[in-house]
Amino acid sequence: MPKTQPGILLECDSTVKQIVLMLNERRKQERPGYPGFVLEDLDDTHLFLVGSDDVLRDVRSTINAQLDESRKPRSMNNPVAARFRGRGRGRG
Repeated sequence: MPKTQPGILLECDSTVKQIVLMLNERRKQERPGYPGFVLEDLDDTHLFLVGSDDVLRDVRSTINAQLDESRKPRSMNNPVAARFRGRGRGRG
């Protein structure tokens, strides 16, 4: 007889999928013997996750934190950004 397991079907873009897979690997390394929360990597935009509120909360907060970090403006104290200060249009 087929075995069933409750879970969460996550549909996302490839960037978010990579964040989730990275988080899954990190959790497995932090907790020896932990099998991870990704049950199946289905295709480019779908993952099947353990059906747990804790997992869903952890995944959501990690994704939001990563996306917030990527939206932060870069500091003008950055040496690369500093090279481009003061250059007008048309001048190189």
